[in-house]
Amino acid sequence: ASLEFFNLFNNGLTGTLPRSLGQLSEVTAMVFGKNKFVGTLPTWAGNLTKLGLLDLSYNEFTGGIPTSFSRLQSLRHISLQHNAD
Repeated sequence: ASLEFFNLFNNGLTGTLPRSLGQLSEVTAMVFGKNKFVGTLPTWAGNLTKLGLLDLSYNEFTGGIPTSFSRLQSLRHISLQHNAD
């Protein structure tokens, strides 16, 4: 079995998102909303070709949207609102 839905919504988590999450090749949904994650939006997310939902809202991310996100051909929903930039 492989992980398909990864949900860490509203846990008060801090720090940066680990690059190793980019190795979850079968994941279809990642929800990190309503935490206190910092740094730039994760470029590794562009490697998750099966990702259909990505929620990075209500954190402290800065900077622009990585060009690697253009590889997310399965992406249907993305939430980036309420971040530092």
